[in-house]
Amino acid sequence: MKRKPFSLRSLTRKLTSLTRKGRSRPVSNPHEQLAMEQLEGRVMLSTIAWTNRGTAINDSDGFGSVFGANAEAARITARGALDLWERVITDFKQSDGANRIDVSINMYQTGIGFGGDGALTTFIGNKPRTGAINLARGNDGPDVDIDVDGDGVPDPVGDGIDWFLDPTPLDNSEYNAGAIINPFAALPNPGSGIRADFMTLVTIEMAHVLGLANNAGLAWTNNAFVTNTNQADVRDAPGTLWTFDGPTVSGLLTSNNGGGGGTDTGLPIHVAYTPNQYFGPTKSYNGVADVGTAGGDAAIRYLPSRLMVHMLANVYDYTITERFEAGLRVPLLVQESSS
Repeated sequence: MKRKPFSLRSLTRKLTSLTRKGRSRPVSNPHEQLAMEQLEGRVMLSTIAWTNRGTAINDSDGFGSVFGANAEAARITARGALDLWERVITDFKQSDGANRIDVSINMYQTGIGFGGDGALTTFIGNKPRTGAINLARGNDGPDVDIDVDGDGVPDPVGDGIDWFLDPTPLDNSEYNAGAIINPFAALPNPGSGIRADFMTLVTIEMAHVLGLANNAGLAWTNNAFVTNTNQADVRDAPGTLWTFDGPTVSGLLTSNNGGGGGTDTGLPIHVAYTPNQYFGPTKSYNGVADVGTAGGDAAIRYLPSRLMVHMLANVYDYTITERFEAGLRVPLLVQESSS
């Protein structure tokens, strides 16, 4: 689908106009209110294809077994996460010219919770080509539980309870009155009742499908931009902190997978969370709340961050488009129009 190309000049005019009208101003306090404006569209180039998306008559992704009548709302929410990544990575620069990543998305068959996992399944050269995402089922409803594991005790099976399904996933309207954590993360609006953001989980796991993984033969694995600090992760243990110093971005990573009580993978696999810090010979590095972190408040809305997008671009030579590249510091979580 063709859209009017995104223009830095048009964004500057829009923000200038909003400032003159008193509708927007620079935000220096991270707790000031979040505002969002829709921007002009652009030509979609890359494709992230959801290969097993279910329907009302074919629950190939398991969404129907979890969300019932709300299954399609859950699918729209999940698709929103894929759209977010398409909008910031415009060319995967794959050797076959496909410029496409295929991903299957499935709900766990049993259990409760708000976590998930994302993994690569095939490569093209040293770049991602296909992947898989699995998502937890939320909390259990007032149904009759069955013995799933054969131990004689009924096991809870999540029924999608407490997952927030966003009917308009690209406008962030349920987060534009909450506290801003940083330009790519915000808490939900006060009184919204949001406990766990379904779109955010898919956005997080998609980062692994896009290349934040340590598979043998993958460009990310032991790439030249990462350095082991041999310093322990003080927030998500067990884990070790690593620095990333690429051509366009630097950051602090961790080898932890699964958050506190998880596992140490031995290689950088997530963005380190605050309050981690590392003081190197020439610069310091700080943990941040990011779409690449291993754990955190499930209610937070995370968007693809400047750090994550640039790390993937530095390692895989992806072509990216995002608002902060030219030094334009927009203190808003701004999303492009989904129309």
